[in-house]
Amino acid sequence: MVMMRTDDDCLVTKPDAAVVHQFKSKRLREIEYLKKHIYDLQARVSKTKRVRVTLLPWEEVAKALADDTLDKVRENRTLKRELTHNKRLARVLQDWILSQSPQTRQPNIHLESWRHSHIFQGDEATRKVGYEWLVAQLYHNTERALMPLAFPQGNEYFLETDISFDGPIISLTQQMQVILPYALDDVSRAVWIAAQTFIHYIQRKPDPLAKLLQVNCDVEYVQEDMGPTAKRIDSKLLYGRFHEPNRTAIVTRAVRTDDAYPIDPSTWTTDMKQWFVLDKIDDVTTRCRFYDYLGHPSTASGYVPIQDVVRMYRYEPVNDADAIAYCRNRFPHHQRRERAMFANHLQRVLDKVTTSTPHGSP
Repeated sequence: MVMMRTDDDCLVTKPDAAVVHQFKSKRLREIEYLKKHIYDLQARVSKTKRVRVTLLPWEEVAKALADDTLDKVRENRTLKRELTHNKRLARVLQDWILSQSPQTRQPNIHLESWRHSHIFQGDEATRKVGYEWLVAQLYHNTERALMPLAFPQGNEYFLETDISFDGPIISLTQQMQVILPYALDDVSRAVWIAAQTFIHYIQRKPDPLAKLLQVNCDVEYVQEDMGPTAKRIDSKLLYGRFHEPNRTAIVTRAVRTDDAYPIDPSTWTTDMKQWFVLDKIDDVTTRCRFYDYLGHPSTASGYVPIQDVVRMYRYEPVNDADAIAYCRNRFPHHQRRERAMFANHLQRVLDKVTTSTPHGSP
């Protein structure tokens, strides 16, 4: 402290500089602390405002819970209906599988077995399962069906027809290989169209084909009007198309029995299976391999006598041996002529696919 004299000779005490400096420093520290505290409080207030949730009135909460309950009730009802449908479908499929099992019947060439196609009765969704299963079964047997066949190793054209006899029972097979100067997508669309319209092309009938159901863009069920006017042959066909990387497989099989479309027991039917295997060679070249199996016509009572089959072609056989000789001489030629007609028809479809509707065809 410093003692100083004033004009009236009074002594006063004044703080020294060190004390003043210490006091000011303390005040500054307190001010800085308070500023920081204010900043922290403001940050806390801001955070509290951000996380604050406005509580809904109980009426709105109750209404939301009621709406959610109604949604769950609707969902449960839908699931119950779906469960009921699936149970019914499972029973139908189980009965059908048991009826087709080879263990449940004695072997008989005139009876349908699990090897034959059979579409069961049921609603549309149930029947679609059958359609898809039958064409998928044929597709997954493609390699098994084609493996024993002697296709050329190269890309040369190849055509072979064959007729086999088991007594008076005949079966016809065809196999063909051709290289097409078109992209795989174009050939796939063209073959899909040509296979389903070939009957119209060769018979020149106005309405030779009726679509019974289109399952999806790659599975169709049709009925073709086959055979001469005097003897109609019932031909219900399933077409399926399967796409792989660099390959398309198109399969066809005849439906021998369809519970939804019953036929007269005397109506002729045939067992037919067909494969088109289209392999991409390059961007503008596709290899087409074809295999077709056609069985002996039959009715509900068994195979049609071979002499009746030959009479369809306006030939009156003397006996079974004469009928067999006629089939052996004429049928392979007929099959080769049919393949040549299909090649012409396919070329016409390819021309339309690649020029008129390159992207709009099936």
